[in-house]
Amino acid sequence: MAAPALAIAPSGSFVQVTGSPAIYVVIGGAAVHVDSCSPLGGCAGLQQISSLSGYAATPANGSFVRIQNGPAEGYIGVLVGGAVIHLDSCAPLNGCAGVVGLDSGGAADYLAAHPTPANGSFVRVANGPQAGLIARAAGGALIGLTDCAPLGGCPDPVALDAGGFADYVQEHPAPADGTLLLGLPSQTTWVVLDGQRAPAPANPAAVAVNDASLTSIQIASSGGSGTTTRLPAPTPRGKPRRLRVKMTLAWDWNRRRTQLRRLKVGHHPRDLTIRIVCRGNGCPQPALSASTHKLGRLLLTLDGHVYRAGDRLVITLSARGFAPERARVVIRDGRIPKLRLV
Repeated sequence: MAAPALAIAPSGSFVQVTGSPAIYVVIGGAAVHVDSCSPLGGCAGLQQISSLSGYAATPANGSFVRIQNGPAEGYIGVLVGGAVIHLDSCAPLNGCAGVVGLDSGGAADYLAAHPTPANGSFVRVANGPQAGLIARAAGGALIGLTDCAPLGGCPDPVALDAGGFADYVQEHPAPADGTLLLGLPSQTTWVVLDGQRAPAPANPAAVAVNDASLTSIQIASSGGSGTTTRLPAPTPRGKPRRLRVKMTLAWDWNRRRTQLRRLKVGHHPRDLTIRIVCRGNGCPQPALSASTHKLGRLLLTLDGHVYRAGDRLVITLSARGFAPERARVVIRDGRIPKLRLV
């Protein structure tokens, strides 16, 4: 006789495998590791289980998660193909009902391990001018579809708010190099390289999209005597305006240990991008960048990192139509970091 299946705890429950120190919170049928129970009510009601057998590797599509502490506190995202896509508003999504809290450390680990949705996932824009648009994940990008009939009706799309969808598309404008696409109903296979598509041999790994949706990806020129598409010359523009954005950085320091605790950006253009370049022995990464709507993800990478005296950071703010502004931060020994515009 087969052993009875283990019961899966409902979303929001905390579980721990007996004999293991690791604690997990259940989100959409998956057990997601928790770094700290402090911002999660102490992980009240912790249940002991014999194993994680039966729990999914990633939460179910449409599950909502909220970061409960740290610089990204209040960040809410929805699960799409294993990845968390940030939301601007829960209003068109039934208030993000059933949202589950996660601590900043656990969130950082999960986001790093699942940066983009799995190929083939469907999303639907719930509001705004593009309401009703359905897109499919391929190579990290979301390709807008014009016809779901060849795709089995685009089953079970995850709803996104207009702002969240726009932000994601802005940050992932084209599928990653090597992504294979299958145009339907023509059965034509394409490979994406440098943001363009070229014919490729049939491959079962190709992500199916309807033929008309592929017009958003330019066909690569064949070279030689083939036809080459030339882009029009840019229209000359006047002198860029000065970008006036208030940025506040909060630090904790103790002798040679310096941590960036909070980075807050004031009123700014919607398409503002923040880029941080770091030089020195204490840098977490040489360069990081994000749009303001993804600032929480960037700060999760920086949260808790200890910089060393002598490290130098250059923070660049840029937006279309504005001259970029830069600030240099020098980490000092036992003193508040020094900041000046450059």
